[in-house]
Amino acid sequence: MPDTNKPLNPNRSARRWQLVAAAAALAVVVALGAFMIAQDDDNETIATNVASQSDDGVIPSVGTGLDGTYILAINAPDNAQVPIVAGSEPTLTIDGDQWGGTAACNGYGGNVTVDKDANMTVGEFNWTEMGCEPDRMQSEQAFLTAIMSMTQIQVIGDKLMLTSDTSQLLMLRVGSSSPDENAEIMGIDWQLDTIIEGETARTSLDIKQSTVRFETDGTFRSTGPCLVLTGDFVFNGLELQAGSMAADYPDECGGQPGPDDQVILPHFESSRVDLADGRLTLTEGTNSLIYVQGD
Repeated sequence: MPDTNKPLNPNRSARRWQLVAAAAALAVVVALGAFMIAQDDDNETIATNVASQSDDGVIPSVGTGLDGTYILAINAPDNAQVPIVAGSEPTLTIDGDQWGGTAACNGYGGNVTVDKDANMTVGEFNWTEMGCEPDRMQSEQAFLTAIMSMTQIQVIGDKLMLTSDTSQLLMLRVGSSSPDENAEIMGIDWQLDTIIEGETARTSLDIKQSTVRFETDGTFRSTGPCLVLTGDFVFNGLELQAGSMAADYPDECGGQPGPDDQVILPHFESSRVDLADGRLTLTEGTNSLIYVQGD
């Protein structure tokens, strides 16, 4: 019998790197011209947006005024130093002083504190290291370099502006997920309908036998033509991030994943989630899996 805990892909195993804010010189900072932001009376900084502050002026938890999920805005002049790959835009989820998300390819996270004057102090950041396409890796390196250099934060309506002496990042609020939102994909047998690779879409009887089911306890089970994948996950209403996973490849497939399984697997490590017209789409880079509700 095949080993049910064999590694998914040795070339994609994650290695953890630790960086401190003082070592943020990863050498991808492009000088921007001065960019001024017009503000009206409704625009509020973190200092005025958050009511509770400690006596020393440090905001231990930035609260609901800032907490939520954001995505890097496409074609914003502020983001000129980060080459954005459509479908792999960096994201940021803020929960108090815990910041994290995906940076075009890998997941990242760390600690950030904000004082009463909206000054940011970036603490230790970690991220996984997986190999992705060169343009995604370039985008990731530029984004991580930029976000770790940020020193000021500002909320402008549904926008989050991060600023340093040399660059700015403009991020758009996606909104915090709720149990009701998550329930729209949970407890449903989803049947794979189409695999999209770049500009090519394909389907087959084998593909249509592939399924996935997400449970409210944070576990999932996915099948492919030659794959049974189980594990746990976190879904924030925008992105799916897997925790631990185990793969089993049936004997009749020679104990190995097939070509379609190789496409399916990365989507459960990390993917963008979209639910529309009863179709569940998981996007990873330029590839997507489109599921429909099973019979």
